[in-house]
Amino acid sequence: VFEFLACWRSPELATVAQMRQHPSVQHRMAAFLPKGVQLRDWIEHRIGGEIELRPGAKGGPEAVHLTESARATVVAKFQQMSAMGPPMGPCG
Repeated sequence: VFEFLACWRSPELATVAQMRQHPSVQHRMAAFLPKGVQLRDWIEHRIGGEIELRPGAKGGPEAVHLTESARATVVAKFQQMSAMGPPMGPCG
């Protein structure tokens, strides 16, 4: 999740649906989420203190909002991935 957010380049906020569609997130969901557990539920229960899911603008899909501590985590992840050089991990 934090790698996906470190790669996010759009000026718009990312949504859970966009996160779910990302190949890296899909791979990790298949490997680590128990059957029947939705990404949204996992986020709320495991990292809900860092990532908040709020209704999107004009009734759109839920948008991902970062707390201050999560912003620091995403920046650190971006710097770590940038140091690895191209391709930037899952941003590739």
